[in-house]
Amino acid sequence: SQSFGGAGSLEVNTVTDHEQFSQELQLIGNYDSLQWVAGAYYFDEEGTQGERQYLDRATVDQTGIIALDLTNFPPTPCSDGSTSAPFCTDFTAFFPLYLGEYVVDTDVESWAVFGQATWNATERLDLTLGLRYTDDDRSAVRTNDGLLWNSFGPGVSESSLDEPDYTAIVDYQWTENVSTYAKYSTGFRSGGSSRNGLDFNQAFDKETLESFELGWKTELLDQNLRLNGAIYHMEIDDVILDYLPDPVNNPQFVEVFNSGDAEIDGLEIDLQWLLTDNVLLGLSYAYLDYEINDAIFPDGSDRSDSTELLWAPEHAYSVIFDWNIPTGYGVYTFHLDYAWQDDQFALANTDGGEVVVEDFGLLNGRISPADVEMLGGNWQFAIFGENMTDEDAANYRIGATAATFLKPRVWGAELIFEY
Repeated sequence: SQSFGGAGSLEVNTVTDHEQFSQELQLIGNYDSLQWVAGAYYFDEEGTQGERQYLDRATVDQTGIIALDLTNFPPTPCSDGSTSAPFCTDFTAFFPLYLGEYVVDTDVESWAVFGQATWNATERLDLTLGLRYTDDDRSAVRTNDGLLWNSFGPGVSESSLDEPDYTAIVDYQWTENVSTYAKYSTGFRSGGSSRNGLDFNQAFDKETLESFELGWKTELLDQNLRLNGAIYHMEIDDVILDYLPDPVNNPQFVEVFNSGDAEIDGLEIDLQWLLTDNVLLGLSYAYLDYEINDAIFPDGSDRSDSTELLWAPEHAYSVIFDWNIPTGYGVYTFHLDYAWQDDQFALANTDGGEVVVEDFGLLNGRISPADVEMLGGNWQFAIFGENMTDEDAANYRIGATAATFLKPRVWGAELIFEY
């Protein structure tokens, strides 16, 4: 993909392999007006990610030339001794077609214990308290292919934390069909390593969060309409940020660090309306606004005004439509869903240019005769479409150098037989 700032074409080839195991155990009980749950959680992951970077991959693949000696005219092939080309005479006057390969091996082990209890204080008032304790250990090792101009040097980074988190909820049932609640909770996001950073030995720390939420739950029109919503305010300390130290000449470097705090305000609304016994309409909408303060970057500059929150679309909505048609041969189900989300920043700092995943929407559909009794069993047959409008857009970006794209339009059929 093309880097910005006139830096030319930086191409990356990334291969990822990982294994993970997780297990959660819960114990649920109640006594009189008290309901409770207690449990434990364990997570273990081992992963390897290798990345090769090129400024002209086609030439490297076709000719094996990894660099050009600019002290000659026209420029001639050269190398660091790893190929048969002559040794580059001056490493301040050469052009690397191949920037090298690095590999990051990661190991994550995390466990937690938790408990939550709800007390029915009155017929209408419920009080809930929750506690979770997490122990999280992460380590990573970066190695490279030994290429002389490979800028991703070897390194080791570690992150270890033990963190308690809390939840408190007050829920009041005003009528049989209307309730409101207030919720306070804390949370965190673990630290780690900058895999594309210059100094891999420098790990970044955790960020912590406090959340305040007010919400309502209603069932109206003889319980045919369900309208739920919430407004919330979040405060994040030691925000995990990333930036390009040199976006013009070295867009391959992405540094991750902690700095500043963020305040986030949002609104979420969810509606489900049973229009008839067989027709359901669903709508949801989310709005988000944020402000970042005291974003001091590693060079000492305050870039709060040019720093954005990652993966935080201002607006998002979805619509679903389900229509069930009973027949003598079973139930025919027609389903449509559409989801849209606003622009999102993929790189926190915008001084060197904005890295944005632009807004996109996805339309999916499904038609299925279900519960057809035939030949001694239950048959379900479906025809479905995914991304039916064939939306062609990026859905993820990695810094300024790489992107993934939406899956193209897919048509398919499915046959299920149960006996």
